[in-house]
Amino acid sequence: METGSAFRERREAAGITQEQVAAKAGMSSATVRKFEAGSKVRVSTAREISGALTALTTEVRVDRARTMRNKDDVAQYLLSLPDGEREGFLADLHAESARRVRGNGDPLGE
Repeated sequence: METGSAFRERREAAGITQEQVAAKAGMSSATVRKFEAGSKVRVSTAREISGALTALTTEVRVDRARTMRNKDDVAQYLLSLPDGEREGFLADLHAESARRVRGNGDPLGE
């Protein structure tokens, strides 16, 4: 189970606020703050908070992928990510590319 401080680092690195996590998890931002501060929370609450951050991080990555126009943009972004985040971004980018090929909307607006 992820500690509150590790969670906070992951959240901040993704540029996501405590309020966004709380809204996604369906709880108060005070609960997220307490978790990050190291207060004890139920295991189910910690899982909900972590799951919300994972979902939001994926949304941020997909939004970022939608703005990339060429492989140089992708390469530059990949180099800016911590090692552990690169794999997730590539998976999200692959999923976004598959949606484009299937014709499920046109995320580039072209």
